[in-house]
Amino acid sequence: MRPRLEPSSRLALLSLLAALALAACRAPDPGPFRVLLLSGQNNHDWRSTTPKLAAILEAGGRFRVDIAGDPALLTSRSLEPYDVILSNWNAYGREAESPAWPEAVRRAYLDFVRNGKG
Repeated sequence: MRPRLEPSSRLALLSLLAALALAACRAPDPGPFRVLLLSGQNNHDWRSTTPKLAAILEAGGRFRVDIAGDPALLTSRSLEPYDVILSNWNAYGREAESPAWPEAVRRAYLDFVRNGKG
């Protein structure tokens, strides 16, 4: 004689099968997060910290890092492929020789964040 499943067991089995089916239909993995690492003109040893930051992020496979050395060249279009900006750059303190970012760059940077990126 073949054992019969209780109604609660049938419901649990159907729920499990539905969950597995949904997991199988899930959207494909979007791949690693794209990171733009701003580097240079800093008040610490950015020449050694930038490659270390990139290596730490890329080690787990969850991030793909590109490095930019001149934030003044950033545009909305150049920021488009990135999910996040990591800044290892500043121009504060006595050693700062560059002026504030141009207005178009500031706008592109702020729009990047306003549009939901980090």
